[in-house]
Amino acid sequence: MCLQRAIELVQKAIDEDVKHNYPEAYKCYQNALDYFMLALKCEYRPNGSREMADLPIDERNEKSKLLIKSKIVEYLGRAETLKEHLTTEKRGKSAIGVNGSGGATGPTGKS
Repeated sequence: MCLQRAIELVQKAIDEDVKHNYPEAYKCYQNALDYFMLALKCEYRPNGSREMADLPIDERNEKSKLLIKSKIVEYLGRAETLKEHLTTEKRGKSAIGVNGSGGATGPTGKS
């Protein structure tokens, strides 16, 4: 099921995020977001949800979709933050000159 796979991937993303393995966390967040989007398209009906057991099926589906959408926004924000960090980190490394000093523009390390 799409939603179950999304949850598994986001759990892995969070684990990698906590370990500061940002490239892998970013990939997992991106994959999880894809599955969350698929889950929105699927006919999702929560099984055994006590909180929504008394609601009609359509209202349950709507509440589930709203929850999924809020998680998409949350995880998309974190993925964007990681992407920015990874891009900045990559630029920072490439800005170091050949001899290890910063600010060099050419391959010889001279400005």
